[in-house]
Amino acid sequence: MAWHYQLVRHTEPDGNIWYGVHKNYYYRSDSYIVEPVSIKSEDKEDIKWMLEAMLMDIEKRGVKDWEQENG
Repeated sequence: MAWHYQLVRHTEPDGNIWYGVHKNYYYRSDSYIVEPVSIKSEDKEDIKWMLEAMLMDIEKRGVKDWEQENG
């Protein structure tokens, strides 16, 4: 199973919009996004890696709407 970080735009029923960084998983031909990730670790180098990976993936893959992925 492969995955990448994905910036996702959420639109609430009242029209409010918020963004979250999620993991987007791929299994065979299916793709699914889980709840927004938290950034925490016992090691500061892990935090730096996560932040760099998130920035690279956001730059590469852009923003997706939650409804398009999980509606």
